[in-house]
Amino acid sequence: MKTGNLFLSFYLGVGLVVTLLLLLMVSRSEAVALDESPGSGDVLCVTLDGGSSYQGCTLVFTNVQDAVAAATGGEVIKIASGLYTGVHTCLLPSGNISQVVYISKTLLLRGGYTTTNWLDSFPVTQPTVLDAEGDGRVIVITGYVTVSLEGLHITGGIADGQSGMGLANYGGGIYVSRARVAISGSYIYSNTTGGTGGHGGGLYAKDCGRLELSNSAVFSNTATGDYGAGGGAYIWCEGDVVVTGNDVAGNRGTAGLGDAGVAGGGLVAGSRSGDTTISGNRIYGNVTFGPCGGLVIGDNTVVSHNLIARNSAAYFGGGLCLGDESRNVLVEGNEITANQLMVKDERGGGGVYIGNDSTDVVFVNNMVTDNQLTGGEGSPGIEVRRSRSNFLHSTIVRNRGGNGSGVYATSGSTVALTNTIISSHTVGVLVDAGSIAHLEATLWGTGTWANGTDWFGEGDIVSGSVNVWGDPVFADPEAGDYHIESGSAAIDAGVDAGVFVDIDNQVRDETPDIGSDEYPPPVVWRRLYLPLVCRW
Repeated sequence: MKTGNLFLSFYLGVGLVVTLLLLLMVSRSEAVALDESPGSGDVLCVTLDGGSSYQGCTLVFTNVQDAVAAATGGEVIKIASGLYTGVHTCLLPSGNISQVVYISKTLLLRGGYTTTNWLDSFPVTQPTVLDAEGDGRVIVITGYVTVSLEGLHITGGIADGQSGMGLANYGGGIYVSRARVAISGSYIYSNTTGGTGGHGGGLYAKDCGRLELSNSAVFSNTATGDYGAGGGAYIWCEGDVVVTGNDVAGNRGTAGLGDAGVAGGGLVAGSRSGDTTISGNRIYGNVTFGPCGGLVIGDNTVVSHNLIARNSAAYFGGGLCLGDESRNVLVEGNEITANQLMVKDERGGGGVYIGNDSTDVVFVNNMVTDNQLTGGEGSPGIEVRRSRSNFLHSTIVRNRGGNGSGVYATSGSTVALTNTIISSHTVGVLVDAGSIAHLEATLWGTGTWANGTDWFGEGDIVSGSVNVWGDPVFADPEAGDYHIESGSAAIDAGVDAGVFVDIDNQVRDETPDIGSDEYPPPVVWRRLYLPLVCRW
């Protein structure tokens, strides 16, 4: 996906032109061979109390930057529990930047130690806090190096006016350029970009060789102004991106004088040349006054088994956004629920928005439920604009507001929906003129779960040979549990779509159920009589 096009249509749609950003370009000839094993060298220790020697520590320092300066590359820097403040200014040819720690060497930084135990790290009960106190960024990582950050609290960073990196308002907490970086078991919170066009309130990584963010919490960060992106984090690498097992919550994107706002309140993640994997995360409670509340993705991406809930945006994609021209995307086994759009003009996708000219997009075993539009004419559920998408085993239920549709195909889109529960909407499937919907094996619901109209529109609608009207019998819909129970009309009513497991990785049988969930047959207990055997 071309990153230059990622948000262009969002902003052009409100009559605004995106200002081109001057990026810091570094020739590939400057690249050096990466040490793939940071932490293979000496152990340097950091403690607020200082000290002449500790067991296992080659050298001891009283602040992190001094330890980094003393390292030659490959060392482990162990940091004792405590609050580490005070920014350091780097003098660069393009200007000055300030941060708590500046890293341009292959290193491993790990927090959570004490001066009496340098062997075991406990970052939750023994927090190591790096706090910029609003005087600059917290961590800057640059160069063709490999860096690991483990068990750290990153807070109080601001990027406003950091001109020395060429991207003054990018990455309040952590700024990464060109490096390969792994962040695990860490807390990134209460950081901000400041200024206009801010990207990555908590974390900004661009042109990175690889970025892995795992088992961490990214919360209460802010990207500011118009035309920015990623209230919590903005990650766009040259190589692979892996985001797994994190909480991305309560982050925010603001709006500036142009009222265009920040795209992606929670997380923006993708890669120019590699693959992107986003799995097992909870992305919830993020808000932006621009497009895309929760998660924004692009090409060659797998979004698997995430909870994307209670996010909010002004327009386009309350929960999940696929940027324009997205290719080769698999969205599998996710719960996308209770997201909201506070609509500007006629834009939609309260739960999911698929941007213009996207192809090879497949959704499998997803629940898209209880999403909402406040005003406007777009879809509160799934909106597909001038794109081609295939939906297999979906549960699309009770999305409200806007045009009231569960799925809306518009602007010349083609959608295929197989084994789908679509119930409790004003219109189940809405297809504009010039768009096409192919349906097969659909449970439309009856009674309180009926749609006002099952399918409608001036486009081409092929309703398929299997249509079921009945009660889906959900387990506990008021608590957001849309698994099916005994007696559901979805049971054994589907067709073989080549999907062998359900949203919970339970094996589907030869006559699959409609929807994302496969009802487990009851366990049958049988008596088994064994012969009596005597042993001597």
